[in-house]
Amino acid sequence: MTPDQRAQINTALARYGAGLVNDFIAKGEKVLSVSFEVKKNRLRVMGGPERLLASYPASRIGSGVSDFVEKFWYWKPI
Repeated sequence: MTPDQRAQINTALARYGAGLVNDFIAKGEKVLSVSFEVKKNRLRVMGGPERLLASYPASRIGSGVSDFVEKFWYWKPI
């Protein structure tokens, strides 16, 4: 993942009071077991090393992150 892609993910997560810690989602003090990776022009949301939870086009990272956290955890922007 490039620094620009990481920054886009962090910007999208910040709307929900969350951020990235070593490519894992962290909200408050809690680091969740869900991570992001970019592979073959896809943003992949991983729930472990081999468990794909969701996949979005890498060209729309911000909307992919928002879509995932709103549908998976029912988070709302703060």
